[in-house]
Order: sequence, then C-alpha cells, then structure tokens
Amino acid sequence: ILPSRMACCLCQVKNTIEVVCKTFKLRCDRECLTDVTHCGESQLQDNKFLI
Repeated sequence: ILPSRMACCLCQVKNTIEVVCKTFKLRCDRECLTDVTHCGESQLQDNKFLI
C-alpha cells in the first residue's frame, strides 16, 4: 500500500513508468490527476521504493 500522495504522483506519470510485469494497478482519482502540488521530482526521488 502506497501513501496517497505518492500514489497520486504515480498516477500522473503512470504512462511513462517501465515495469517488468504488470503486478500492480493504480486507482487514479480525478483529483489526483489534476493536483500537482505534491509531485516534485524530489518527492519521488526521496522514496526508496522508486530507486
């Protein structure tokens, strides 16, 4: 389970994410797709799961 802010950020870039297999599904709310206030590069780079 991902924190909601991180999930929203991933929803915004989900078309550019490269994965080996499709083992997860993102449920993207409309609010997530329009709100970019918490989705800076540093927000995503600081997370160890995305490295």
